[in-house]
Amino acid sequence: MASNNNQPGSGEASRHQKIQPATVALSAASDSQDHVKASILDRLADGAGNLGWPAAGVVALLIVLIGVVMWMPRPAGQAVGDGASIAGTAVGESETAGEAPVARSLEEESPFEQAQSLRARRAAQDLLAELLDRKEQLEQLSVMEWAGEAFADALALAEVGDAHYRNRDFPAARNSYEAALSAADALVRRSQEVLAGALADGKSALGDLDSETAQTAFKLALLIDATDVDALAGLKRSGVIDQVTKELVEVDRLTAAGELAAAKALAEKLRQVDPLDPRLPGRITKLTTRIRDLGYVAAMSRGYEAIQKSDYSTAIAAFRQALAIKPGAADALQAIADAGNQSTQAQVTLLIGDARDAEASEDWYSALESYKAILAIEEKSVLGITGKVRVEARWKLDQQLESFLDDPDSILDPSVMERARQLHQDALGITARGPRLDKQTGGLGHLLDAVRVPVVIELVSDGETDVTLLKHGGLGKFRTHQLTIKPGKYVALGQRNGYRDVRVDFLVRADSGAQPVMVQCDEPIFKRS
Repeated sequence: MASNNNQPGSGEASRHQKIQPATVALSAASDSQDHVKASILDRLADGAGNLGWPAAGVVALLIVLIGVVMWMPRPAGQAVGDGASIAGTAVGESETAGEAPVARSLEEESPFEQAQSLRARRAAQDLLAELLDRKEQLEQLSVMEWAGEAFADALALAEVGDAHYRNRDFPAARNSYEAALSAADALVRRSQEVLAGALADGKSALGDLDSETAQTAFKLALLIDATDVDALAGLKRSGVIDQVTKELVEVDRLTAAGELAAAKALAEKLRQVDPLDPRLPGRITKLTTRIRDLGYVAAMSRGYEAIQKSDYSTAIAAFRQALAIKPGAADALQAIADAGNQSTQAQVTLLIGDARDAEASEDWYSALESYKAILAIEEKSVLGITGKVRVEARWKLDQQLESFLDDPDSILDPSVMERARQLHQDALGITARGPRLDKQTGGLGHLLDAVRVPVVIELVSDGETDVTLLKHGGLGKFRTHQLTIKPGKYVALGQRNGYRDVRVDFLVRADSGAQPVMVQCDEPIFKRS
């Protein structure tokens, strides 16, 4: 098939009128008798070349006999049936009834010529079968939409081959079929070029926002390959690009008006409509950055305003919000540190004030708790360390003084009395005194003075019990007995024959008064029956 110098390229469907080829019959049938004949003659022809002249003569005679039988005239009206053609006319039929064939009849050919002719016919039939397959392939590629004239030229070459075939000029038929097949193969290869060109045209049209041209190009691409991913995506985009372009105008208007959140929401919605639109990512990124920056500035401003009000917890919370918006932001980190330091200093200052107020009112426990709180905030605070040591000693002194004042009888024990005397001396040596300490030392001094003054007590018994006062000796039997002794803890023992011994522990206070102490044995050991 001759090459057409004006073959349509990419987008050719819009520049050329469709060419409708003649109706083509694609079914191929071969007469079984001719097939058997060709097979036999081929074998004989191949064998003749390998035999000597005597044997070859025999083979030639056999070929002649077979030819006489195989090529006997058919009954009137019976089709030749050599197979299908591109034009749809059965190869072997005469185009006009009674028309004489151009080539010599089979009877005029020698056996060798007949064998060669059969081989040529079979080669032509093989090419024709391949050509029919290629024709079907091109039709599936919608060749009429992008190379109609070239396809028609290829079909014309095939029809020339059909004519040669009918005239039994099989070599010429084969040449024509080869030319037609070559042209068809070129069109198959060209289909990929047309596909690539259509895709390129479609993408270029999308870049130019030309939806109509883009749709035409992608539709052409899908006619060639209905499953092409790029063509499918491009056709989808070409259907929405006008809508996206219109909505982008609104996105830009909202952005200019400062309605950034609304602009970003609309841009995100458009990205769902066309995820591949190159105009959207940049806008969304810029909007996201601006929204983030504004949020960051607002959070930092709230933090600094809170610091002005000494509301450090609110300030730190605001600065942390800013840091969440911009992770790692140096100024937000510094602001958090500064606010924390100021908050710590403010807390320490407040606690120092509380501690000093507590010291002034001699509330040593509260002062101690304040200094402990200072050290919890600033472990190495000198003021906290020295303050804690100072008030802790005063708090312990206060607790000991209060214990003696709350339990005056405890100092009646000689060992405890000695500790009380030493504590009293320590308390009197403190120069930083207050009303509470003066009251405590005065009270304890009064108790210590009182225990040094003897008092008169009265012991009462039954005149039968022998009474002994430990550390003082026996007092004998009596009914009443008076003693002058110092305040303290004492033990009196009573003994009487036939009665259980008794032990009486009693305290002698400075203010004991005239309360008598009873010491007598009144529980018999053996009861009378």
